[in-house]
Amino acid sequence: MAGFFKIVIDHHKRNRKRAREFDCFKACMAAAALVAIADGHACERESAALKALVRTLEELKLYDTAHGMELYEKFVAGIETNPEEARTEAMETISVVKSEPSWAALLVAIAMTMSEADGVVVASEVESINEASEILGIDPDTVRAFEIEARNEMHE
Repeated sequence: MAGFFKIVIDHHKRNRKRAREFDCFKACMAAAALVAIADGHACERESAALKALVRTLEELKLYDTAHGMELYEKFVAGIETNPEEARTEAMETISVVKSEPSWAALLVAIAMTMSEADGVVVASEVESINEASEILGIDPDTVRAFEIEARNEMHE
């Protein structure tokens, strides 16, 4: 019987954490959408990269991949149909993680991954990353240093 209560307690703790951090998860999906659509269209490779991130990154594993993709696609569709309003909404959503440094770093890393997902990084994608970084109070030079460090680590 003690095992049953442990399962129930663990489940409850996981659900509380999921609810508490949902806005951060949503902010990451908004950032992914902003970068994916920055070049004028979101492609399948970007969607595939985001799915892999949601399945792989520990902070995102709490959430259902399909739900994450639904949020991402909603942001993308909004930006396609009403760019100004939807971009403002996405940026406001991103601002939620400003007080959460680990989520802010994760968001920027996701945005950078999205910019490279289709094999071509364009200026508009970099600009979207810089805008998100600015909202979060992260210096763009720090983002560039992080990008260089991450690339060097991948090639070791």
